[in-house]
This record gives sequence, structure tokens and C-alpha cells, in this order.
Amino acid sequence: MTEDARRARLSAAQLRLFTEEHLYRTEAAYAVASGLRLAGPVDATALRTALTAVTDRHEPLRTSFELVRGTPCRLIREQAEPELVHLDLSGHPAAKRTRIARDHLAQAQATPFDLTQAPLFRALLLTLGPDEHWLLLTLHHLVTDGWGMSVLWRDLGLAYAAALAGQAPPFTPLEHSYSDHVHRHGEELTGARLERLLTHWRHRLAPPLPRSALPPDRPRPAERTFAGACHSFTLPPHLVHAVRELSARNRTTPFAVLLAAFACLLQRYSGEDEVIVGVPLAGRTRPETLDLVGHLVNPLPLRLRPDPGMTVDQLTTQAHHRTLEAVDHQDLPFDRLVHAVEPHRDRSVHPLFQTLFSVQDIPEAGVDFPGVPSSALPLPPGRTTVLDLSVLFHDLGTGIEGFIEYRRDLFEAATIERLAGNLCTLLAGAARPAATVDGLTIESDQPPPPAAQLDGNPAVVPVHTLVERHADRTPEAIALCPADGERLTYAELDRRANRLARVLAASGVGPERLVGIRLPRGTDLAVAALAVLKAGGAYLPLDPDHPPHRLRRIVADARPCLVLDSLPPSQDQPDERLARPVHPAQLAYVCYTSGSTGRPKGVMVTHAALANFVTGQPMSPRPDDVVGAHFSPAFDASAHELWSTLCAGAQLLTAPGGRLEPQDYRELTRQATALLLTPGLFAVLAEHDQQALARLRHLNLGADQLDPDPVARLRRGPGLTTLNCYGPTECTVAATTGDALRRTPFGRVPIGHPLAGVTVHVLDRRLRPVPPGVPGELYLGGAGLARGYAGAPALTAERFVASPREPGARLYRTGDMVRQLPDGALEMLGRDDDQVKIRGFRVEPAEVEEALRAHPLVRSAVVVARGEADRRELIGYLIPVRRTPDPAATVLDELRKRLPGYLVPSALVVLDAFPLTANGKTDRARLPDPPAAARPAPEQALTPTERLLAEVWAEVLETPDIGPEDDFFEIGGDSLSALRVVAELAEHGLSLALGDLYRLATVRECARELDARPPEGA
Repeated sequence: MTEDARRARLSAAQLRLFTEEHLYRTEAAYAVASGLRLAGPVDATALRTALTAVTDRHEPLRTSFELVRGTPCRLIREQAEPELVHLDLSGHPAAKRTRIARDHLAQAQATPFDLTQAPLFRALLLTLGPDEHWLLLTLHHLVTDGWGMSVLWRDLGLAYAAALAGQAPPFTPLEHSYSDHVHRHGEELTGARLERLLTHWRHRLAPPLPRSALPPDRPRPAERTFAGACHSFTLPPHLVHAVRELSARNRTTPFAVLLAAFACLLQRYSGEDEVIVGVPLAGRTRPETLDLVGHLVNPLPLRLRPDPGMTVDQLTTQAHHRTLEAVDHQDLPFDRLVHAVEPHRDRSVHPLFQTLFSVQDIPEAGVDFPGVPSSALPLPPGRTTVLDLSVLFHDLGTGIEGFIEYRRDLFEAATIERLAGNLCTLLAGAARPAATVDGLTIESDQPPPPAAQLDGNPAVVPVHTLVERHADRTPEAIALCPADGERLTYAELDRRANRLARVLAASGVGPERLVGIRLPRGTDLAVAALAVLKAGGAYLPLDPDHPPHRLRRIVADARPCLVLDSLPPSQDQPDERLARPVHPAQLAYVCYTSGSTGRPKGVMVTHAALANFVTGQPMSPRPDDVVGAHFSPAFDASAHELWSTLCAGAQLLTAPGGRLEPQDYRELTRQATALLLTPGLFAVLAEHDQQALARLRHLNLGADQLDPDPVARLRRGPGLTTLNCYGPTECTVAATTGDALRRTPFGRVPIGHPLAGVTVHVLDRRLRPVPPGVPGELYLGGAGLARGYAGAPALTAERFVASPREPGARLYRTGDMVRQLPDGALEMLGRDDDQVKIRGFRVEPAEVEEALRAHPLVRSAVVVARGEADRRELIGYLIPVRRTPDPAATVLDELRKRLPGYLVPSALVVLDAFPLTANGKTDRARLPDPPAAARPAPEQALTPTERLLAEVWAEVLETPDIGPEDDFFEIGGDSLSALRVVAELAEHGLSLALGDLYRLATVRECARELDARPPEGA
């Protein structure tokens, strides 16, 4: 410290910023820049004198910052010479001059400050011509805020005029300095006043807290980053008029109107009932602070609830009242607020809110430089940002300009551009008389083109007719090739089915009459199913290997007119086909699936739906294909194997009936050219015998979430097409397909685009379309839709709902959460009922699974949520590439570095294989519970490092009996005490970064980190 400097403590607001500068690599994120365009001569010498005068006047402009034994201090100098760089660009060609000048502006904005060197203030004067000058002021946010910039410009204009006249600036003496403000604010923030503020904010921010984060386009890193970009837009005149009319009607300001609209938009994007938006409050509640340059701003959270039944006027009033409440209680520093309501810290996100909203005047407005007309200088978009999203409006009086700063590592530019467009659309809707929150629309609310509805189309060709056509065209082509029986040509298959159809028809089989088929895979099953359809009836597949109790329950529920346990004699029947017309809306088959109540439910599939599925779809085989069939007859995937094959004129190669052994699968895959596998079964086959799949030309993967790694490792034969197929039984086997080799930024394999005749709709809880990239529930419509559930009208009405935008159309509510990618493909996020919240954050287990699979020790991974409410936690299960000592601990350590804390599983369980269901899906219900954590007994001795850490924490926090599992921030730690702990440990020779303390949080984890490091010099 020099003789002309004195030390002082930081304000609470400054301490928050100072901590962030030490906690993160912020670069120039906290640089505040403002510029003027001066259309006249500028005296650089007078400008330099004026800059010195304002620096002398305002204490923060002479301040630097340092750590003294872990305590942050301001170092205030008596004098500090401001930096003025003057560049004459007038010699450059006119065509290049503006670009060069803007490059200089961008460079000045992006240059970080050294906090230990005062002043944290620099000026850049660019001369483009005799009467064209650009003046840029750049300050660190520690020494100013938006209000302070307005004061600085005003005082600079006064000082410049005085300097031109050779006089001292006519400043009104400041009643109080910034240090006076810091001292008074600290003294006043005690006792009953502090408790009143805390009580208010604890009430307003009572748990559970909504996160209100814009869904990112890319995974959130484990640590906040500050690389940013900015999208600017201008409200059209009619929207400016609407904003002013709404504010006048509700006796409020444009701020409340714009905030209400943005809250609606954020609700639509986040899916939360409530939203929390950060709002910067000036922090200048006393008259003596109005003329100060300094950092007084205090960002505080506003919690809004845009209830669907509200009118826009009511929501605007709510926004107005919440803002006034926050203004009345703005003296509580943000860090104190965070400590009171959300002590757990996560380095991946800003506490309490990730979105900031503000409506401001332009700081440069009204600046008076004598004899030089001035106007605000448009600055290049910033390259850094502090939050996920910051929405700023400048009300110019004549118009309103908007700016959206965003994190480049989280969002695509197109996403933010769409967000701005949707905000304008919402505002346009809000201007309508008596507009309601629920009635506000956004861009994605426009109705999609209708899909084909085939139920009433007489041109639909039933599947049995398609098979008959192949029998007529290629009678000697092989249709069936069972593993344990005779081959059958298309002609012979057709004749046998014709004879059996006559027997069935004589037994009363006809339209809407069900025939149970309790037969194993093979020729008889195919003949029976084809015969039932030829007789005009519908078949009910029953797996003879299923438990008798389940089969009896299904038969009792479906009430078929007969059940075939074997094929009845039909040799004496004619070979000719029955002339039985079939209507497209007529029932083709009923497939029973597991119900959420534990009771199987029968899905009724029509001829129109089945015909749509087998006709010209990406997963359909070619006539020269050999399609392997191995699924249980009662699983709807068997309908794909059977009908897609026979309707294409291909050959169906059926595995033996009953439960299959590994050798059966190997034999099947060696002969087949096309195959449908579940991801779990595929992973097992690909791992143990890559050559087994080498002959394939078409590999369809479906019926479960796809792990992309086994697909990427597959030794691919020439021309192999690998598809990821998605679809519930209620939409006839499959609804979408996509390239199984494609990965999204989250590492997932998209489920692709809809099949022909199928429509996909991504909707929120109120059946409103969500914007691209935003999670929503998938609803399916179009020609593939099943009729409903047999004998269950209430369940049918619950799951098959009326389309909100296509009169007369129905949609099936899948319960699956997806988001739409920029090209329209869908990314599966998981089941709606699998959605979990950890510490208030919505968590997609699939994202954690991908992070686990990315570790070189992990071959495959599954993540599930266990526990209830606030005790909910993630449990991870992994199959290692090879057995190593304690792979779970190694993987967890790496996850903590890559993922936000709320995404790190509480435990990892190492398995040799995942349990599978009978259909080859991962059986999550049979995953074992993690072993009980081995917690040390209280009397167990701490390690030397743990003991030292506990002693330092106890001294700094003035809290005795620090335990090894105590969370630093939950037992009273904050940013200031964290800095002191780091400094104290350094004096004991332990180098623990501030970020490590935030990340690890407990004595035990910090000690493990320190003990794992090699000794210095090793």
C-alpha cells in the first residue's frame, strides 16, 4: 500500500463481484462500456483534464482491490491518472474506417481489468474525421453501475466545458462519499430492520423454488462460463403503442408490461407454474447516493405466477406490485439473501435465478458536450455475459430497443432470435382487449399441416390383401422359413390361410370378432394371423410362455370368440379366397401391454393403422431381404416382423418358439439381412459377437432408449442402414425413425422424424405447442393411431384426447418427454413420470447416463431416481469396460468435474450386466439398491488433512465441532468466509482454490482432493 492510499472494506455488492472474479474465469464479463458519438471538434487535452477531474471527484474511480490475509479490501488512492488512448483513424480509406473503429471498440470492451491496479477506468477516443469522434468509456462493474454511468457522463460533460474555458468544474460538492455509503449501509443492516428484510424475502422465496431457466441447446458445464453474444431487436411501432397503452390502462410503467410478457414467455419455455426473474434495483434509496459513481446496484429475484385464467391486465398488476415490494425491500444484499434461502452453492449456475430482466434509460442520453452535438454510440455486441440470459430494453421515448445477452456455450443464435420473435408475438396478443394469459400465442402455436386420416379412405389396402398380391405375383418366393419347420412359399401360405379362414368364418369369426392365437413363433402363428384377417376378424396374440394367470386375465378382459391353441383341420376346405370386404376402420388386432395400474390394457389397432405402418416406411424391408423374427408374439414388435416382411414380399426367418438362448440369436443374425432389436439385446450381441451382425443390411433398434456407444462400436458391413425407431403400441408399433449414428449435443440418439401418415406434436401441460428446443410431452396423431383400449372407455378418453388445433382429430398422449431439434427431428428426454427434481433443478437421467458413458472406464450406464420429495437422489449403474479397483470412485470424481452438482449421482453401483425384461428392455425395477454408505463412526479419528481443515473452518465460521460431512455453506459459510478459509489454508501450505471449496464443500471431499495431489516438486 502506498502512502497516498488507504484501505477500506468492500460493500456487500462489491464483495459478490469480487468473489466471482476469484471463483471463475470471467474475462471481461464485468466490464461496463458506454460510448458517445461526437459530431464536431474535440479537444483531446481538455478531455484528458476532464477525465482527471471526474476521477478526483469520485472515490471508486481511484480504487483498486486486493486480498489481505483472505479479506478483500478496497485500496483508495488520493489521485489516479485515468487512461485516455487517442487514435486518429482519419488517414484510413473511408470504406474501411468504420470497420477499423468498431474493431477498436470491440477490443477495448473485451480487455479485462487488473483489479489491483487503479483506476479501473479507461477511455478511448477515436477520430474518424475533423467532425467525427467516438468516445468510449470502459469501467469495471466493481466501481460503477448503470446509474453511475449516467452520473459519470453528466460530470464529464461539465468538466470538459470547464476545461475548455480554463476553469475548475462547477461540481456541487458530494454530501457523502462511496465509503460513507458503505459504512452507513452496514451499520443500518442489523437488528429488527435486517430481520424484517429477511422475513419478507424468506416468505417470497419459500420452497420449492422454480428455476425458470431457458432450456439449453447444449449441456450445462460443471462451472459457469462467461463467453457470450447479444441479439438486438426493435419493437415495431404498433407494439410500442400497445406497451404504452397497457401501462397507461393499468397505471403502471412499460417495465411492468414488458416484465409480465417476458414472465409469460419464460413460463412457456421453462414449463414451471411460477417464474423467477432477476431484476437489478438501483440501491439508491437515500438522496445522497443519487450523485455517486459507484457500484450500488442490487439484483433481486421477482417471483411471478402467470396463472392461465388471469387477464394480461391482472398479470401486469401483479408484476407492478411485486416490483414495488422488491423496491421497498431492496436493501438486503443479494449474498445475504442467497445465504438465507438457498445456502447450497452450485458453480454451474447463478444462485436463485439464471435470467435477468431490465428496462433502462440510455446512460449517454442528455449528455452535454459544449459546441459538439452528441448521440449514443452503438457498440459492438459484447463477447461476454454474466447469466444464462439477460433481457434489456432501452426506452428511447420514440421507440423501444431490445437486447438479449446469452451464453454461447448454452444457446444457439437461432434459439435466441426465435425467443425475441416469440416475445414480440406475445406482446401483440397482450394488446388485445381482455386478453388472457392462456390465450397468448407464440410462433409455434400455428397449426401444422394435417396428416393423412386413413380410417375413412376406401383406397386403403389391408395387409392380408397386400400379402395376396405377392402370392399372385411371386407365388414361388419363400415367405416363411422357420428355424424348426418347413419353408413355405407365398402361394402355399396363401392357400393354407384361405382354407383356415373358411373354417374360422364358419365358426362365427367376422368383423370386430376377436380370435385369440396362443401359438409360439413359427409357421402356424403366421398362417393363423393371416387367416383371421382374411375371415374379416381381428386377432389377439397370446404368448404360450407367459404365466397362465396373465393369459387368463387377458382372455377374460378381451373376450375373444375363440382361442386357437393349435390350427384346426382345414385340408378339406377350398383353396379359394373368401370374398369378405374390410373397412379401413375395422379392427385388425388387439395387443395387450402392461398398464400403469398393474392391469394389462388391450390396444385396438385398425386395418388403416396397420396398413399405414407397413406401407413404404423407412424401416420396411426390401423384397430380397431375410427378416429375422424373435420377439414374443404378444409384443407389438412381432407385428412389425410379420406384416412388414410379408407385405414387402420378403422372407420371414423365425427363431424357435419359447425363450431363446444366445445360440439361437447368433444363428438368427448369421442368416438375416434385416432385424429389429431392442437396445439392450443389441448391446449384448454386439459386445460378444460382432461378426454375428456383419450380414445385416437393415438394423432397426427400438422399444427402449438407445445407448449410442454400442452402435458407434458396431463393425459395420457395406450398406448397413441403422435406424433408431420409436413408437408406442398405441400408434401401431412405430411412429418415428432416425439415423442411429446421429448424436445430439447431449450425446443422445434422436428418435427422428415421423413416419408417413403420422403427426407429432410437442405440447405443454395445457396442450399448447412448445417452441423448438423446449421440452414438452409428445402427442401422436394421424393414420397410425389406434382406436383405443378394449373395454376401457375412461382410460381411452384419458390417453386419446381431442386435438386442440385440428377439429375432429385425436391425439395419443405418450407420456414421453421430447424436444424438437432445429431440423425437426425429435430428441427423447425420458418419461414424464421419470422427470425428477434435485435441489429444485429439473433433471433428465438420460443426460447423466451420457456423461457416465463418456468415461473411458464405462461401457454402459443407467441412471434412476430414488427417494421421495426433498430426499430424492440419483443412483447410477454402470458396466465397466474392464474390472479395476473401485471404478465407481474414479468415475464419480470425474463426473464432479464435468457435471453440475445436482446432476452427480449420490452413488454408483458396478454391475456385470443390466437385468433385462422378457422383451429385451433394461428392467430398471430390478436394478439393485446401492449398498449402505460406509459412514465413519463419530469417534473415528480424522486424517491429518481433515483435522486441519476442520480446525480452519471452525475458526473462520466460529462454529465448534465441524464434522467431516458438513457442507461449508450449509453451516454458515459465505463468499467472504470462503476467501478467508482459502487464505488460512495457504498459510498452512495447502493450496485449495476457491472454486474447489465451492465444488467439494465438505471437509472429507476437500481433504481427499488435497491428499490425492502429488507433493510439490514431485
